[in-house]
Amino acid sequence: MTTRQSPGNRATKKPKATKKDASPAVPASSQALASAAQADSRWDDRRAMRLAQTPARVLSAVKGHKYEIGQVVNFMPGALTLETSLGLYEIVRHLPPEGPENQYRVKSVKDGHERVVRESQLAQEAHEQVVKESQLV
Repeated sequence: MTTRQSPGNRATKKPKATKKDASPAVPASSQALASAAQADSRWDDRRAMRLAQTPARVLSAVKGHKYEIGQVVNFMPGALTLETSLGLYEIVRHLPPEGPENQYRVKSVKDGHERVVRESQLAQEAHEQVVKESQLV
């Protein structure tokens, strides 16, 4: 038969004080600073590992854009795209290169239609070429 303990007779163990527990009192702010420094160190280590695993950026071999924004140019599509409208277009925006050449967002001077074209499909407008040639002489 087991004996029953009354609530007043509960046996509770209190931890004994050891030399480990009797460490000098360290201010809470120092402990907080130490834990913050460890967290920062872990964060830096994780960031370094993440950056080491990312591929290197490939530098583009394409030179800068030949035409400026706002410049009017002549659009000459290739032989396969004759159905597109030829004529004068204004450069609206520089786009990143697609393959070996730059791209532009252009807007038709006649009807306001916008399209994306490659640099090889553009030529300077005729009167701009004459003005530049006269400045060279």
